[in-house]
Amino acid sequence: SEADQYLANKEKYNKMIEGAYNDLIIGNIFFWTAADFLEHYLDRSGTKIDIDVNKYIRTGSGYKYFKNNVNNVLAACENGIKDKSTVSIATNPNVQFGATKYDDTIWMSFCNANKFLSVNHTDALISATCSNNNDKYTIILTYYITDIYDWNKEIDNNILFTNSDKLYTLKLIGAALDFEVRGYSTYKFEWKKGQRIGKELQFNGRSIITI
Repeated sequence: SEADQYLANKEKYNKMIEGAYNDLIIGNIFFWTAADFLEHYLDRSGTKIDIDVNKYIRTGSGYKYFKNNVNNVLAACENGIKDKSTVSIATNPNVQFGATKYDDTIWMSFCNANKFLSVNHTDALISATCSNNNDKYTIILTYYITDIYDWNKEIDNNILFTNSDKLYTLKLIGAALDFEVRGYSTYKFEWKKGQRIGKELQFNGRSIITI
């Protein structure tokens, strides 16, 4: 059992727990979001955490995935709708669409490190309703980011006083618990056929506008 495993290696596991809480203290100084997530992992409640999607899609990998995902939806709207009509579309929940990936830029900035230590790799889901009138289109698009906050076994990814493998072990002995991370944001905008984000359309962090 978890209790038996803990008692058999009490000193070793206590050091792991101490290392995790030491990281939490440092994190509260430099990496606020990551510290909040780690604290929630250690409190073992397992309840969902809601995130502000716009914070994760303004720059870096989040923006890259957002741009590609939304542009694919715009193309699908153009190809799947008849003139002066409305259509609803959604991504397949059984197919993974990337939303963020921060491990390649972990120490480039505090911002990237903070995101790496909280969400890192996440998935995107999209639901949308689009209509058109000749070559002009309107869309109401909801963009979801989903993730399970967890740590991987046997990855020597040092995080100050602890590492991924040790944080994974804390879950095994009942000292931590994975939880769901989810957020969404809805956008309404117009575009002309062929226009795309990154070209004729621009995402300014809260809305999509024509350049």
